[in-house]
Amino acid sequence: MKMNKFLCGVLMLCCMTTAHAQTNTSPQIQAIRDAYTKAKQMIEQKKQGEAPLRSMTLTFNEVLSEEHNMTRTTEVTFHYDLIEVEEDVDADMGPYRLYFVTEHVKDDQSEVFREILYDDVDSKHVFTYARYELESGNVYETRFYWDNDDNIILQKGEDAGDDNYEHLLAAKYRVVFNTMVNSNI
Repeated sequence: MKMNKFLCGVLMLCCMTTAHAQTNTSPQIQAIRDAYTKAKQMIEQKKQGEAPLRSMTLTFNEVLSEEHNMTRTTEVTFHYDLIEVEEDVDADMGPYRLYFVTEHVKDDQSEVFREILYDDVDSKHVFTYARYELESGNVYETRFYWDNDDNIILQKGEDAGDDNYEHLLAAKYRVVFNTMVNSNI
């Protein structure tokens, strides 16, 4: 009987701690979550034809091993908007602001789905959601939050993940976007 009371007490403490942690969200984290929700809504509105669709998708097919016929396909979609610019700049030629990237990587052993959020001021990377599905059937999710000084402020999920890799990947995609869309080549 004492053991049951003890277990009930531990469970209640765990539930109270979890509830407190979920409600104790910093304003910066909440602002990122709100921006993420807004970006997802914007993408959905654009898909429904309610706003001009501005996106670019790149697909990379790689041969990892010819001997074992192993391949990997990476599909990256860049979602962006036209920035309001001064009259002396040609608005039709840009510049454009990157606000969201989705990445889907699939090979014979795993599948990775990633969403990268950039802020609405200068397209700084602020959030990444990553979902890893392994051949074994295991699925891991991780969320990364960064502040305006590029410091990781929160990482949540089942997988330890590498915040430095995620931040560098987001920077690489921003460079690819700017090269493809905002340069006057």
